[in-house]
Amino acid sequence: MLQAIAEEIIIRTLFPRTTISIVLQIIDHNGSLLSCCINAMALALVDAGVPLKCLFTAATCALLEGSDEEKLLLDPDLQEEQSSSCHATLCFCSNPKGAILATNITGVFGENEYFEICSALRKASQAIIEFMRLSLEKKMHKEIR
Repeated sequence: MLQAIAEEIIIRTLFPRTTISIVLQIIDHNGSLLSCCINAMALALVDAGVPLKCLFTAATCALLEGSDEEKLLLDPDLQEEQSSSCHATLCFCSNPKGAILATNITGVFGENEYFEICSALRKASQAIIEFMRLSLEKKMHKEIR
């Protein structure tokens, strides 16, 4: 999935006959691993100056079934992911349409839950993009000085 996102988002026509290697080293895993890897890959590509079609982010949520109702939980930890009826990771492009680049869904849920998941993850992804932009601006300010 990471390779497919990278191939879609990197402007590869600028790099004919070139290999771009992205290495992600997982030191610890306490849930939301895929979205963490996607976000790390996005920041690494931007930091390396690789031209991208758009900045992209991912977010994960889990659908927990309680005694009387279902609960949508953003950024679940590993235990919450394992005990959920389903969990989903969606990757969004930062363009105004917020197009979905990739999805990874485990479990079963209905149409209403799907739209609720998409909406919640789109909002979370927008917040992550704003955080990335602020972090990158701070980094650029330090490098310019």
